[in-house]
Amino acid sequence: MVIWNTIILGVTVILIGYSSFALIIIRSSAQPPMDQNSPNNAFALLSYLNREQYGDRPLLYGQFYNSPLNPQNRYSQGKAVYTPIGDKYVITNHKVVPNYDEKFNMVFPRMWSTMESFHADDYVQWGGVKGRKIQHKNEQGENEVIVKPTFSENMRFFLRYHVNHMYWRYFMWNFVGRQNDIQSHGGVINGNWLSGIKFIDEMRLGDQDNLPASLAHNKAHNTYYFLPLLLGLLGIFFQYNKGDEGKKGIWVVFLLFFMTGLAIVIYLNQYPHQPRERDYAYAGSFYAFAIWIGLGVMALAEGLKRFLPETVSAGIAGVLTLILVPGIMGSSKLG
Repeated sequence: MVIWNTIILGVTVILIGYSSFALIIIRSSAQPPMDQNSPNNAFALLSYLNREQYGDRPLLYGQFYNSPLNPQNRYSQGKAVYTPIGDKYVITNHKVVPNYDEKFNMVFPRMWSTMESFHADDYVQWGGVKGRKIQHKNEQGENEVIVKPTFSENMRFFLRYHVNHMYWRYFMWNFVGRQNDIQSHGGVINGNWLSGIKFIDEMRLGDQDNLPASLAHNKAHNTYYFLPLLLGLLGIFFQYNKGDEGKKGIWVVFLLFFMTGLAIVIYLNQYPHQPRERDYAYAGSFYAFAIWIGLGVMALAEGLKRFLPETVSAGIAGVLTLILVPGIMGSSKLG
């Protein structure tokens, strides 16, 4: 009965979650002024949910940014495109799928975009690409040399850009501090995390004492001195040390933290020079870490219980963390 209860509960939650997609069809059917891709039928909705409007991107195996097409078979016919005509869905077209030369494909490709010419330069910069030269015979039968990035360079780009710049930086904004709200494509002036601890910030970003007023008084210039992060780390250790139940609980929170954070980073496989900051995509991950911050308050209360009565220790822990974490964050926003 316990197993069946879990299965039924899981399926019910999935159905409730997917039912929210009905709003997309209802809105599109109302023909609002802004209705990109018009997802007002089953096939258009599927295309919308698969993010086909953003083009295909390889996830586990595929091309890199200057992979040539296979000269013998450049393109093949892809999925059918259905259009509602009358009371039927009719095949009106087929997608075109490029076939890349197999010699230039790689496992777990992160440097793949040819959407903009400057993407290649960004990949080379972030990945430190030196590559290895491979001979290729083009469509005209002429030999040419193409520099293929190595797998280590591919992973260097993944760690530097996807993990550090497009996730960890956003994570640190929330729990350590933020330099300003000017979009960053790299560099030390805009959009970095900032702690407020002078020697740490100067090691990463240089002298922060003589900033121009436009940067020093930016409304998003907030420093939390690592306090929310440290409180969350304390909560992780506290939960882990709570026996078997604590270890089970930490896995539940970690899965929520990972699947709404780094797992999304891996799935999106974003190209460089994004049109806007993408921190909103990982809000679920930040909420998960906030659970550990709450447990960190409990850890402080339990630590103080060794020296003070239980009610007193709980009160001190609550007031202390309220002043040192939300208090500093709130005063920073007001300032």
